[in-house]
Amino acid sequence: MAGSNIFLSIVVPFYNEADNIIEFSQELQKTFKDYSKPWEIVFVDDGSTDDSIEKLKASIEDETNCRIVKLSANVGRNAALCAGLNYADGRYVGVISADLQYHPSQLLKLENELGDKKLDMVAGYLSSEPTGKRLGDRMLYSLAVNGRLRDPICSLRIFSRKLIGRIKNYSGNT
Repeated sequence: MAGSNIFLSIVVPFYNEADNIIEFSQELQKTFKDYSKPWEIVFVDDGSTDDSIEKLKASIEDETNCRIVKLSANVGRNAALCAGLNYADGRYVGVISADLQYHPSQLLKLENELGDKKLDMVAGYLSSEPTGKRLGDRMLYSLAVNGRLRDPICSLRIFSRKLIGRIKNYSGNT
């Protein structure tokens, strides 16, 4: 949204996360409770067939900084992420999955890395060494970005509004 004062939007794509969505939502709210900048959460339901959406709605009913985007079918994580980017109003947009693979506090660590550096992206990485296809992907991405991206498969990231504009204009695989 043009003119928005939101500093950080957090996009959370999910699919069939009924077992995790309440805990994840509570952890995210608790983690950002004392965050000093304006922020929001955009949950994107990628066509879940379980009761994820009902549990999420009950969990966030009193939260004013949360929105839910419900996709009509399971279209995949990348499409769900792009839908969330369309609804996110923040100057920066963090992305984290609701599967509890990453704790929401990891987003705060990434946000701290932004500092005053005017970066377009900060990415997390898994500390284990990649193997198989993941190793091949990492080597190719590393060549493409001059070694500046440690783990291209990690979904924990923060993007600048400028980079989001470029992502949304790219019609290939994001």
